[in-house]
Amino acid sequence: MLEQELARLTAAVAQGGDLKPLLDGMQAREQRRRTLQTELAGLEGLQPVTARDLQDIQREVETRLADWRGLLTRQVAQSRQILKKLLVGRIAFQLRDDGTYEFSGQASLGRIIAGLACTKAVVAPTGFEPVFQP
Repeated sequence: MLEQELARLTAAVAQGGDLKPLLDGMQAREQRRRTLQTELAGLEGLQPVTARDLQDIQREVETRLADWRGLLTRQVAQSRQILKKLLVGRIAFQLRDDGTYEFSGQASLGRIIAGLACTKAVVAPTGFEPVFQP
């Protein structure tokens, strides 16, 4: 896509269009291309997720949800904090025909699996030593 845009901009420059906006557009796309190439190079070292990894992640998510489900019935204050972190928007209550209520809402899957699938170690450019001396 970026390659096609750059080719069209190059053709427009060759046809003698207004150079300043065309050159600005080319520079912006070229910078975007360099950024994407850098990001792609960083991804090449990552290992693909295997079926076994997915099973482990699923098992851990199910364990977390079961723990939270149990906590929700015992600890009201902590339950509210968990729900604030997991839910996106509000919870809807609907009265059923049998007199009970049905609760529904949306949860963020990213918040549920946070830390399970994509963990990164961050190191200062100088290594583990402090950047600034006390």
